[in-house]
Amino acid sequence: MVVRSDLMKAHYSDVLMAMCETRRLSEITASDVIKAAGTARQTFYNHFSDLDDLVGYAASRGLLTGARPVYDKENLRATYEYALAHRSFFNQIPSRIGPNDFRAATIRWLKESSYPLFISDDMPQRERDYRRVRLDVYFVGEVNAIVDWFASDMAMPVDTLLDAVWDSAPAFMKSVSAQTPTSMPTYPR
Repeated sequence: MVVRSDLMKAHYSDVLMAMCETRRLSEITASDVIKAAGTARQTFYNHFSDLDDLVGYAASRGLLTGARPVYDKENLRATYEYALAHRSFFNQIPSRIGPNDFRAATIRWLKESSYPLFISDDMPQRERDYRRVRLDVYFVGEVNAIVDWFASDMAMPVDTLLDAVWDSAPAFMKSVSAQTPTSMPTYPR
């Protein structure tokens, strides 16, 4: 079921991506997005704390809306193809730095939403530690590869990026990918 809030977030995301077709992301303000979206200022702030929050949501939207399990290889493919289809937005992501930059926020979000799926209290401590480190290494590597891909104008074919990222995924993640939820937890606000 599609919730009205999700539709409004998607609308703001679409507006931001459309604006990036003709403008630099660094030149766009929350007020610009609000005006282009044709909504009230408070409506925007009911859904996003600031423009960085919207940028984070827009950047992760492909993963958030996947129809397949989150850690499924084909869901990753759909996410990369989503980025490719919105190249003018994603090519600008590597230049966004600071406390809410894409790299840091995405790694944090992936860790927070993945630990409960792949690490349980009934596992031996050594296994929990191993999985935490293995997930951390995987997410840092995956996000770095994606950010480099964005910066390269997405010159590498999607299948090459997908195979490299998938091959580096932990075996325990691959083995349970078919059992994981079909959508990620809500992007943090």
